[in-house]
Amino acid sequence: MAELDTPSGMRDFLPEVMQLREYAIETIKGVFRQWGFLPLETPAMERWETLAGKYGEEGEKLIYHGFNSGNLGDEPLYFSRKERPELALRYDLTVPLARVMAMYGHKLAKPFKRYQVQPVWRGDRPGAGRFREFVQCDVDVIGSTSLLVEAELIAATHEILTRLGFPDFKIRLNHRQVLRGMIETVGLDPSQESTVLTAIDKLDKLPPEKVRRELEAKGIPTAAAQELLRIVTLHPAHPDWPNFVTQLSQSPSGQHGLAQLTEILALLQAYGLPAAHYALDLSLARGLDYYTGAIFETIIPTAQVGSVGGGG
Repeated sequence: MAELDTPSGMRDFLPEVMQLREYAIETIKGVFRQWGFLPLETPAMERWETLAGKYGEEGEKLIYHGFNSGNLGDEPLYFSRKERPELALRYDLTVPLARVMAMYGHKLAKPFKRYQVQPVWRGDRPGAGRFREFVQCDVDVIGSTSLLVEAELIAATHEILTRLGFPDFKIRLNHRQVLRGMIETVGLDPSQESTVLTAIDKLDKLPPEKVRRELEAKGIPTAAAQELLRIVTLHPAHPDWPNFVTQLSQSPSGQHGLAQLTEILALLQAYGLPAAHYALDLSLARGLDYYTGAIFETIIPTAQVGSVGGGG
């Protein structure tokens, strides 16, 4: 009976599974509170103009639009693709937080540390382990530029996964300014940054050859695409790393980003995080347009999904 199916990419949770989900969510909230974060909730729907233009071209395509049918009269509900929607389901919890700060920021002490655990919606074609409706467990800090913020968020993530009993996980780190420096060193124009990052962000899902072809199809010269794909495989123990650092130092953006990454790694060591649980990864891009500094993403090999969390 197809009429009884849930919409594609959405799920029911029966009691046995819900007990596990509630245990996990309460554990996560407990760690957030321990690190000094305060709770926040926002509506499932936002005004379309609040969400529009915040996620980049790829993300924009995945937003569910909503219309207030009470304002449409008695005519059949037909919509043009060009018709501007009134409302949209939230794509994530970060842009709604920005809207909250614009409205109420003057009332909140800074730095404002908040956590938010609510569902979000993305209208894509979900692969294995991914869904159109899912719960985000989100934390953000507003009003501080200290790199302790990044280290604290990563340390809190580490504590959550440890408490939930995951022995094998890795937090990947990179920096948007390092990526910008890489783009500059291969001779590309800054206007091509979004194109490059959108493609590189797919390296955990697609083989490098397909990513190279996508870059070329979007106007990136073959030599530059090949060099970018070579660079993102480098790490501090690689023989070519010193040459990469020398090249990157010619870009103010790249030099700044690498210095901040170095400081964050030192802070994680000071927090006592096991080195096996975090690593620098130049292939990490995170496709959303609002990232400007350090970025990070968590993978659990046994989970058989691309990532279980990320931010920046």
